[in-house]
Amino acid sequence: MPVASNNSFSTFCSSFLKYKPSVERPLTIALVGGGGKTHMLFWLAREFKRMGHNVCATTTTKMYKPLHSDLDQLCLFSEVAPLAKPGISFIYRELIRDCKTKALRKVKGLSLEQLDALQQRHQYSVFVVEADGANRLPLKAPAGHEPCIPYQCDVVIGVTGAESIFKPACGDFIHRWHEFSLLTDCKDGSVIDEQVLKPLINHRQGMFKSCLDKHSKIWVINKIDLAVDQQQLEQLALNIFDNEPLLSMVALTQLTAPEPIHRIFNRTP
Repeated sequence: MPVASNNSFSTFCSSFLKYKPSVERPLTIALVGGGGKTHMLFWLAREFKRMGHNVCATTTTKMYKPLHSDLDQLCLFSEVAPLAKPGISFIYRELIRDCKTKALRKVKGLSLEQLDALQQRHQYSVFVVEADGANRLPLKAPAGHEPCIPYQCDVVIGVTGAESIFKPACGDFIHRWHEFSLLTDCKDGSVIDEQVLKPLINHRQGMFKSCLDKHSKIWVINKIDLAVDQQQLEQLALNIFDNEPLLSMVALTQLTAPEPIHRIFNRTP
């Protein structure tokens, strides 16, 4: 039976320390879904740095080049240098042009082979990887080539934007609407509810597609402040978690807040 708690983000990250991350055997976390993956990536990176780890933050897809002032290194794969003390390196393959503005505002992420090579250098004890894109939308279904999960992955975090739940479904806020509709049997105008979200989570072609049995799977419902009904949303999260043994944890968050954790659902020992 799940138990709920109002834990801090530090406690959330501490739950991953069971993997005993080290440069010889780094902890690798992949982020999939929509609704705030990039915010989660940098929250995780900062917290693990605070814990004394050297962190590699990167992507295996495309994303906007980060402007975060708390990065200790922002560089191409070919220019990576060891960090002298605990810090965050954001590493990418190349700059690419934004299709709308034509400016070099985006980065192309690392290949799985490049990521594996970085892990073999024994410079980082934690890797946090954005493993698919959602075009900044709160919900998505993966395409055929997605997600691109690292070979040596321990934890997969699937993110969903709370503002989409209990709303009528439409392609305006769902990335890859056609795939999503087929996957969840959700029609245009149908309410995004428990019956829609269950197959998104548990179907082999859903949010946790390409995950292995060994991966710890966590569902994060972000932007809880924008929920139609927070109490109803918490009950939905609890109902799904209670009936989906593949999930090891569910967290309700507001990743733009000073303290991003709203509530965590864990399994009882």
